[in-house]
Amino acid sequence: MTEINSLEYKGYVNLDSGMVLVIDTDSAGSWQGDADDKYHLACEWFRRGKNCLFSIDESSVIWDVDDAGACDIFQLEGRLILLCSWLEPDDSEGILREIAALKTETITGRQTLRVMGESISVVWAPINSEAIMDEMQAKGTVGVENIALALPLANGQYSTVSDYVEHKGRFARRMVITPT
Repeated sequence: MTEINSLEYKGYVNLDSGMVLVIDTDSAGSWQGDADDKYHLACEWFRRGKNCLFSIDESSVIWDVDDAGACDIFQLEGRLILLCSWLEPDDSEGILREIAALKTETITGRQTLRVMGESISVVWAPINSEAIMDEMQAKGTVGVENIALALPLANGQYSTVSDYVEHKGRFARRMVITPT
C-alpha cells in the first residue's frame, strides 16, 4: 500500500458521463469533445467491452469510468492517481485516500502517454477543450469550473494503468500514471 499521508490531493473534475480525457496540456486545445470522430471511436470501443482505456494518440487517452460523478486526483512524487469512486454520502475524504493508496490488483486497461510539455490536463471528455484551455490561459488558472484541471507532470513517457478496486465495501475505478 502506498503511504496514505504522502498523497497530495490536487482537486477533482465533475463528470456528467463516464469518460475522462487525459491529455498533454500543450495538445489539449485541439480536442473537440463529442464533436470529434475519435470521441465516437472511443465510445464504440467501450461499448464492445474492450479495455477501459482508449489511446487517441501518443499524447492523449480516454478513460471509461462508467457512471462515476467525479474524478478525484492525487499526486505522489512523479505519479498521478485518478480515482472515480462510488461512495456513501457520509464517507470521509479519508476513504478516498485509502482507496487511492491501494496496491494495483485487477488491471482493466493499459496504455502509454507522452507528455511533451510540462503538464497534463484532466478533462470531462465530451467537452470541447479549446475554449477551456483558452480560459485557463487567460485567467492564469489551473482549472475551470471543475470540468478541467491542469497538473504539472514532467516531459516524458508514462504508463497509464486502470484498475477496479474495492475497499471497505466501496468501489472505485482508478488510473495510475507512472513514468516509464
